[in-house]
Amino acid sequence: MMMDAALEYAKAGFQVFPVKQSKAPYIKGGLKNASSDPAQIRAWWTQWPNANIGIVTGNASHGLVVIDLDVDPEKGIDGRESLRAWEAQHGVLPATLCSITGRGGNHLLYYSMQRVRNRTGVLPGVDVRGDGGYIVAPPSVHANGQRYQWSEGKIISEVLDSIVPADQLVMQLIAFDQRAQDPEYVSNGVQFDQVIPSGQRTERLVSFIGMLRERSTPEDVIAGSVRLMNAECCQPPLSEKELQKEVLPAIRNLQPGDPERSIMKPPSALSIPPTMVLSMDQVQELSMEWLIHGFIPKGAITAIAGPGGVGKTGIWCDIVASISAGKPCFFEEDSIYDGIKRKPQKVMFFSSEDDPRYSLKKRLRLCGAVMENIITIPISDERFKRVKFNDPFLEELIKANAPVLVVFDPLQSYVPPEVNMGYRNAMREILNPLIGYGEKYGVTTMIMMHTNKRENAFGRNKLADSSDIWDISRNVFVVGKTGEKDIRYMSHEKINNAPEQNTVLFTIEDGVPKYRGMTTKKDFDFTTRKSYERAGKGAKEEAEELVLDYLKDGEKEASDLNEYASALSISKETLKRAKAELRKKGFIGYRNTGQGESKKHYVYLIQEDAS
Repeated sequence: MMMDAALEYAKAGFQVFPVKQSKAPYIKGGLKNASSDPAQIRAWWTQWPNANIGIVTGNASHGLVVIDLDVDPEKGIDGRESLRAWEAQHGVLPATLCSITGRGGNHLLYYSMQRVRNRTGVLPGVDVRGDGGYIVAPPSVHANGQRYQWSEGKIISEVLDSIVPADQLVMQLIAFDQRAQDPEYVSNGVQFDQVIPSGQRTERLVSFIGMLRERSTPEDVIAGSVRLMNAECCQPPLSEKELQKEVLPAIRNLQPGDPERSIMKPPSALSIPPTMVLSMDQVQELSMEWLIHGFIPKGAITAIAGPGGVGKTGIWCDIVASISAGKPCFFEEDSIYDGIKRKPQKVMFFSSEDDPRYSLKKRLRLCGAVMENIITIPISDERFKRVKFNDPFLEELIKANAPVLVVFDPLQSYVPPEVNMGYRNAMREILNPLIGYGEKYGVTTMIMMHTNKRENAFGRNKLADSSDIWDISRNVFVVGKTGEKDIRYMSHEKINNAPEQNTVLFTIEDGVPKYRGMTTKKDFDFTTRKSYERAGKGAKEEAEELVLDYLKDGEKEASDLNEYASALSISKETLKRAKAELRKKGFIGYRNTGQGESKKHYVYLIQEDAS
C-alpha cells in the first residue's frame, strides 16, 4: 500500500523518500536524495515496505507549500484555532487540499510561484514548510498508531488536483511575524493601515527603519515591524529574498541621529494622494516607433522562437550587426528600407549557448557589425550569473550603457532558478521588468527561445513552457524549415497595434542568414499536420492521442486544449468523449482555481507512461 501511494505522489511530480514513524529518514541524506523515479521508489519500499512517505516541499516539488497546523493538548497548542483567529482579522485562506495528521492537526497544501522557505512559529502551532522541508503524507502511520489521511477520507487520485495556488493572503500569512503584533514591537502608536504601491515599497520600508532607529528601537524589533508592515501595507508584499537584499541591511547601516534617514512619519500620519484620472482630451496620442520598421517595435518585447539548429542565432546576430552599423538587416526589402535613415547605435547581448570568442564574433563580423557598438558579459564572467530578467543588476547595466537593443539567448538562462516556468502567470511576473525598462529607457528587448516538440503545434501552442510569454510579448516570430532544400522561414505570428508582415524566407551560409524572398504562408502552413483519419482508428482514439501529446509538457488551461483541438478539426463532442475516457483510465486529471468570473480550469497528465 505504501509503495503504491509513493508512486502516485511521484506521478504527480512530487519528490518522495521513505521515513520512519519518528519522521527520521531511512535513506542517507534524507530529503536531499528524494526521488520521483519509479524504479528508485520501488527499490526503497521493497526494502522498507511499511515505511512512511515523506514528500519534499518547495521548489523541488513544483513549488509545493504547506501550512502546518499542529495540535498538542498537553502544551495547550492548537494551530487550527490560531489560524481561525488570524483569519478573523485578515481574511479566510482559499480552500485547498487538506490532510489530517496523526496528531489530529492539518496540512494545507498550496502551490507557489515564489520561493518559500521553512518557517516555525508563524503563529502558535502554525509552521510553514517550503524549501528545505518535507511533510509526512497519507496513508502514513504516526507513532501513536493513528493514520494520516486526506480530508473526507478521499484517496490520492481524487485529491491531488484540488491543490490551489497560494494567493496574496496565503503569502501574507507565510510572511507574518507574530512578535510584531506585540505593542512593544510597534512603537509610538504606528499603525499599519495604509497601502504602499510597488514603486515605493523599498524606499518606504527603509525610511520606516530610519524612524525606528531614531527611537532606539532594538534591531530584532525593527525586523519584526518591517515584516509586518510589508505584509500589511505593501501591494504586493516584497518577497523575503527582496527584504533580505534591499531592506533589512538598513537596520545596521542606518544609525540614530542621521537626519537623512529619519524621513518617514508614522504611517497613520501619512496622507494617501487621491487617485489621478484623466479625461481623454488630456491623453497624448502616440504613434508606434520602430527599431526595424514593420518588424520590431521600439521599447517592446520581441520573442523569436524555433527549434535548435534552425538559424535563430544567425537571425539575432544579423539584427544586432545592422543596428550597430546603421544598415539594413537581411530581411529588409529595398521598398521597406527606402528613405529610412538609421544611425549606428549601441547594442547589448547575453548568450549562454555560444562563446563570443569562437563563433559569435565571427558571425557578427560576417554580418557587417561595428564591434565597438556591441557589448556583452561572457558566460565565463562571474557577473553573468546575475543577469536575470528581474534582477536589479540588469537595470543597472541598461542604465549605465544605454543600449537601444538587448538580446537574451536563450530565455531559460535568464529566469531565476526558483521560478517554475510552467506555472500560470509566473513568466508574466518575471518578464514585467522588461516592459518597465522599455518605458524608462526606451530599450527594446529580444528574447530567443526554443519551441516545444509537440507534434502538429503551431503559433501560440508552439512556444515552449508557458503561454505567458506569448501574452506579454508585443511581437512574436516563429522560425522553422520549409522542407524545400535549405530554405528556412521566419513567420510573423503576432504584433500589437500594427499589421503582421509577410513571412521571410532565408538560408544560412557560414552561420549568416541570406534573404531568399517573402511568402504569405505562415507557420501553420509549414507545420506538418498529421491526418486524424488513419486507418484502423476512430475519431475518439485520435483525439485521445492528441490530448496526451498536448499535455506532455505540463498542465494546460482547458480552454487552450479546446482551441487546439478545434484547430485540428476535432469536434467538441469527440474531444469531450476522449477526455472522459482518459480520465476514467487515470491518464489525466483536472484542477480549478479562482471563483466566479476569475475561475479557471486546468488539465494535466498524471500517468508517466500514458504517452
